[in-house]
Amino acid sequence: MQLTLRVQHGDGTSADVTATTIDILDFEEHFGKSFLTLLENLSYTDMCWLAWTACKRGGTAGDDFRAWASGVDVSFPSGEAVSTPVPLDSTASISE
Repeated sequence: MQLTLRVQHGDGTSADVTATTIDILDFEEHFGKSFLTLLENLSYTDMCWLAWTACKRGGTAGDDFRAWASGVDVSFPSGEAVSTPVPLDSTASISE
């Protein structure tokens, strides 16, 4: 699973970052909640934290989340939003 976020810095530059499996695992461990439940109720703090961990892993952010967050704006690229996964069709038949 991946989540792409846009990070805009105070100087006007921006970059798209991708929170990958390791970032999501760190998120779940840090906050003690499942990432899958966030797909329906993703907070701005959640978005920023995931963007920060992706930036940190890529070497473009330091260890202080609040210091990093004070100089950025985080959004979804091109106004995209997180989509909720579509459940499997319960009427589908399985043939042998």
